[in-house]
Amino acid sequence: QIMRFLGANSVKKLPDLITDQAFRIDRMASLIADIGDEDTKRRGSEALVALAKKVNSPEWAAAQTAIVKKHNETNNQKATDEQVGVQVSKILDRRLNEEIFPAMKKVGGRASVDYLLSFAADTKNNDDRRKTALAALEGRVDKNSAADLDRVFNIAKDDAASDAIRDVAFQRLGEFPKEQIVPKLYTLFEPKKWKVRWVAASLVLKTVSTKQVPDFMNRMPKTPAQKMGMTEPLSYGQLISKMEPPAGEPKPRDAINPWLQSKELGPKLVALGFFYEGKQADVGAVKPFEGDATPLPKCEKEDECDWKCDVPKPGSQDKESRELKTVGEFVTFCLIPSMDKK
Repeated sequence: QIMRFLGANSVKKLPDLITDQAFRIDRMASLIADIGDEDTKRRGSEALVALAKKVNSPEWAAAQTAIVKKHNETNNQKATDEQVGVQVSKILDRRLNEEIFPAMKKVGGRASVDYLLSFAADTKNNDDRRKTALAALEGRVDKNSAADLDRVFNIAKDDAASDAIRDVAFQRLGEFPKEQIVPKLYTLFEPKKWKVRWVAASLVLKTVSTKQVPDFMNRMPKTPAQKMGMTEPLSYGQLISKMEPPAGEPKPRDAINPWLQSKELGPKLVALGFFYEGKQADVGAVKPFEGDATPLPKCEKEDECDWKCDVPKPGSQDKESRELKTVGEFVTFCLIPSMDKK
């Protein structure tokens, strides 16, 4: 309270106190972020980077290993070298994930942003730490920096990265201006994993308006030979239904109607998905498609994009999972039963 009363001059020395021996780094980071001047914030950011590099070094790991072994001996705890390694790794997790990265998020600064981006992109770091580094960048990337955008996008498009890491990377992409991210997101519409397109496409639809629906539809899978999860058309359709177009642009229903007659599978499925969990009064719009024999996309088991719905068992109130093979079955067994709103 006294430091806040005294103002910026009272926290000028705090960056010098950010070391691997310091306690309450979170409190120091909060004070620097809240009342420090620009120079103090810059030095605080640089001090946090220096600390992160130190605790993530072989020298620090060796020192912690010696401390842990001595602690185990003092407490008569037997541990193998592998178990000691796990103990040291947990200490590093706590220092990075619970102390340093959250402090970097509070203070911000170019030094911390560059370090977090580099750390998140480094495949030698474990997934949980990389994910936390990306989370710490929330609100801190430079929205006008093409370099920052490229670095985040390179993580999001990396097929070797885990889904958890890519999800957070897509969240960071969503912080950049739409005119910058949409062209990049469209490059992910032909991925090895359909889920990548799903995340990218969902972000596109949260960014654009009904005027851009045709461009979106033209980028959808065109034939059953292209993998597409049932989650895709259902979620895309719902996102379009919730759009609030500015004056002069078509309403969501008007934007989607022409695509019901599309000869290409993806756009047609998205248009049908628009009506999922919709009103009973709209059943007439989709009922003509009950006889559509167009095959649905086929996926391998590991793709996790089965087309299935729960349907009533014959002569029973119970339900069972039914695999869907055609657009007509999708409409009959999934779409129309969901349209029960009055």
